[in-house]
Amino acid sequence: MKVSKEELLKMTKEELIALVDQAEAIFAESNVHAAELVVELEEKNKQLQEAQDHLIHTEKLASIGELAAGVGHEINNPLAIAIGYLTMFKKSLDKSNIVDP
Repeated sequence: MKVSKEELLKMTKEELIALVDQAEAIFAESNVHAAELVVELEEKNKQLQEAQDHLIHTEKLASIGELAAGVGHEINNPLAIAIGYLTMFKKSLDKSNIVDP
């Protein structure tokens, strides 16, 4: 409720007290609303932190998966070569007809 200066000067003591009471009620209501907003903001911040923690955990798992794939690839290459040579060696032994003692 907006009141001009002229209207304030014409008001009685009781009207002024009622106006102050009304202003205090509005102020108290705004404080309650502000407190509710603070609680809501704290909850949103908590949710955001949990999401960030989950994202970091997911990124760590993805990095471990990439590392494991790289290690597996590095191990597989020499093994494939060794298996290839052993297969060729076995075929050459089969063709030579060498008899075990």
